[in-house]
Amino acid sequence: MKNIVIYKGNIQKHGLNLNYRSAIILSAINHVFQNKAFSPFDRIEDKTGVWYGVSSNDIINEIPILKLQKTTCKKIINNLIDLGFIERHLDCQILSKTFIKPSQNFKLYFETDKTEIVISQNETYYFDRRLHPLHWILLDTIDKKVKKEFMYNFTFVDEKEILKTLLSVINSRLTYLKTLKELINFGYIERTKNFVTKRDFYYKAGVKFLEYKELKKIIL
Repeated sequence: MKNIVIYKGNIQKHGLNLNYRSAIILSAINHVFQNKAFSPFDRIEDKTGVWYGVSSNDIINEIPILKLQKTTCKKIINNLIDLGFIERHLDCQILSKTFIKPSQNFKLYFETDKTEIVISQNETYYFDRRLHPLHWILLDTIDKKVKKEFMYNFTFVDEKEILKTLLSVINSRLTYLKTLKELINFGYIERTKNFVTKRDFYYKAGVKFLEYKELKKIIL
């Protein structure tokens, strides 16, 4: 799967109980559904709707950026079933395969959303496999908020504004600070103190982020 899309506006609009990892797994499941829409082996239909044969490996292979283990993937899938995003066919043992289909919350989540977040796995995961989706989401948000200033000069980054923008994706200041610190350690962001207040920090793009942006230009 080339692009991962997180519909953060729909999470807020409908009050969906969904974190960023579960949202990414839903994107993968949706992509698998599309790929198997015409498969005679992985698609069955009954009076309740259309069911698709989906394995943990199918999902894991779609989203290498999450670095999922099978047990973790199965746990999240079970949670998505409990939360009403997908349904599991009752006769999976007889069918010798796990068949699932979209449920009501799945449809609400995938409504058109103008505030969606898009992550290109081709441009991110294969550039630096140390980083996880939250790193790229935070980088992209900071880059858009402070625009060109961030690329060349130390500038103030409004923490409250970033957290407001990423509400339902980064839901705590602790997660924000941890992700930001890792980006600094990995060379994607540089930080300096405001020597007047001795308290506020200013940020600019680090060497790795500039390298990433140059690579994007070549790809585009």
